[in-house]
Amino acid sequence: MGHHEPIPIHPLVLVVEDSPVIRQIAAKNLDKFLVDAEYAADGKEALQLFTKKRYSLVLMDIHMPEMDGLEATKRMREAEKGTGRHTPIIAITASDTKAHCLEAGMDDYVTKPADYSRVIHHWLPTVRLKTA
Repeated sequence: MGHHEPIPIHPLVLVVEDSPVIRQIAAKNLDKFLVDAEYAADGKEALQLFTKKRYSLVLMDIHMPEMDGLEATKRMREAEKGTGRHTPIIAITASDTKAHCLEAGMDDYVTKPADYSRVIHHWLPTVRLKTA
């Protein structure tokens, strides 16, 4: 098992989603938590960001133009090889079977319309809700 680094105070979350509407919903959803979120519109853009920064969590849409979520996930896992890191990658899916996501190297999945609360609590357990 890879060693797990402590979760930063404000974990950086990458949301990969080609729909501007769903990106907005994700932003609203994540805004309840003490996390910093960044957004990519497709797998290619996500991969570029992923290789430059250390994310605590990636929320990955499956169906996207250019490069879909499964392909992007495989490439992210490739990029992590030999680093000792394993970034949790969570599928955001309308209908795909869990098996496809897990085969590609994803750790979990949420179905659309996504409520990220469970995922955040599970994968970033130290993250708090913002207090009003």
